[in-house]
Amino acid sequence: MESIFGVGSISREDERFIPDFKSHKEAKVWFLNRFGKRFMKGSVEKVHNQKCYFYILIVNEKAFKYGLKAFQHKGIIDSTNYMTSYQEIQIFEDGSVHIVHQEEF
Repeated sequence: MESIFGVGSISREDERFIPDFKSHKEAKVWFLNRFGKRFMKGSVEKVHNQKCYFYILIVNEKAFKYGLKAFQHKGIIDSTNYMTSYQEIQIFEDGSVHIVHQEEF
């Protein structure tokens, strides 16, 4: 894992460099500017009475693409490499951010 927003996941230490945001849109723009096409939108759900936007940050593009292809062909994912090829980022309407770390699985 490379540190401070290079290739790789965002560490707990790196999180201290993420600014405080006032809205989902502000946070989304910051992450898009920082990570570009590696930052991808997933689903939206209601959590604690506000919308939560689920994103993924691709940390291993080769493993991510392989896992998607395997899922499309087999209907299952048979590798933990896929599960560790991305990091989930949750952004709430109010701009609060939760970075999911591998040990939280």
